[in-house]
Amino acid sequence: MFGFILTNAKDYKEVKAYADKFGVDTIKIVPTWGIPWDKDYNRIRILRGFKNVIIRTPNGDPLSGKPYLHWEEVIAYIKPFYRYRRDIIIQLGNEPNNGFISPEGYAYHFQLSIDACKREFPLAKLISAPLQQRNKNEIWNTALFECTMQCDYTGIHLYEDFTFIGSVREQETINQYPLDLYPPLFICEAGINVPKLTRINEYRLLETRYGNAVWYHMVADKKIDGQYHL
Repeated sequence: MFGFILTNAKDYKEVKAYADKFGVDTIKIVPTWGIPWDKDYNRIRILRGFKNVIIRTPNGDPLSGKPYLHWEEVIAYIKPFYRYRRDIIIQLGNEPNNGFISPEGYAYHFQLSIDACKREFPLAKLISAPLQQRNKNEIWNTALFECTMQCDYTGIHLYEDFTFIGSVREQETINQYPLDLYPPLFICEAGINVPKLTRINEYRLLETRYGNAVWYHMVADKKIDGQYHL
């Protein structure tokens, strides 16, 4: 799986043109970003237009104002999409260590959300909440270990300057998740600040190395985080 995160676009046509340009088969969406999600039309076009669709919950992210994964909210976010497609991939939460919340409290709600998703969306796969790099990761990995082990994928983020492959930050991040213990890795966000002409090649190296990766991000307004834009 290889694709991008839909963060800002005018409509489905622009999204699909972007995907076709770079030859990707995967899109990651957040139900409160990107394009208007209040119409079934947009949901159906996205769900049917890509081989793989990842849906990240807006909650469970300290920067969103909803730092915990309250399971009732999770179900409400995902249900309108699952109605039209069953084999979606659900990312539960995002960088919970990027704030001042309790790891144990997060794990409690994480577990309730896992149980709810397996009950309500039995055909969907789950990605564990990826952590922000180099931010009390050992404490958080310990607190979330049992939850992560119940997911289909271990979510991680990779951001780096110059190159991903073989960088200190990459190795630090990957070494936290021994492959003989954790579920398969899924790079839920990747961003690299290199010359634009070589940027897509760097992202494709991640696909070759890990198999599952999405980069950050697709924006119509190139003034937003231009160092990562393609």
